[in-house]
Amino acid sequence: MMVDVLPFLIPSLFFIFVVEFVYKLSARGVPVGYLLTRGKEYIIIMKEGQPNGQPNGYTYNGFFTKAIVLTGGIDPEILVHEEGHTMQPNPLYVSVLPFTPLIHYNIYVSVALMVITYKLLVYYYERRADIYAYAKYGIKYKAEIRRPASRWERLKEWAFDTHAPDWVREREEYYQKNVWLLSLFWQDITA
Repeated sequence: MMVDVLPFLIPSLFFIFVVEFVYKLSARGVPVGYLLTRGKEYIIIMKEGQPNGQPNGYTYNGFFTKAIVLTGGIDPEILVHEEGHTMQPNPLYVSVLPFTPLIHYNIYVSVALMVITYKLLVYYYERRADIYAYAKYGIKYKAEIRRPASRWERLKEWAFDTHAPDWVREREEYYQKNVWLLSLFWQDITA
């Protein structure tokens, strides 16, 4: 019985190992504090700033690694957004682990399902973190980039970013839970 399950478990266990290893490497920096949320302790780590000088943050929700990594200084708005991510599961695990057993049968279909699921989950989680920051602390995202006139440019922004575009994130409807992100996408592309 265990032999039948082994081909399905090996890719999943290997994936968990690789992700945890990458998280350990990328979460290197200077510890500056801790955030305790839902009984989990997240270490807050400072790293060197980004080349553009803008502060940014990342939340690592691994099985063994739990960290919020801030770059370019401690920005309370970014920290609150990342606090919202601490209450979410890791999108890599949620989108990839269910489909790793399918690699054994058809790698193309399984990878396509992983990528599509991951992209949709990341958009959903980012919006939930923005809504959390707005509902709990009244913090809304402030856009620096204006909406392009070209539909093609707007579509590229939606496709290649992990968040909704900046001009969408500053709209009031974005922070309403009953408005679907898909409807905001459709309004942005068709308008």
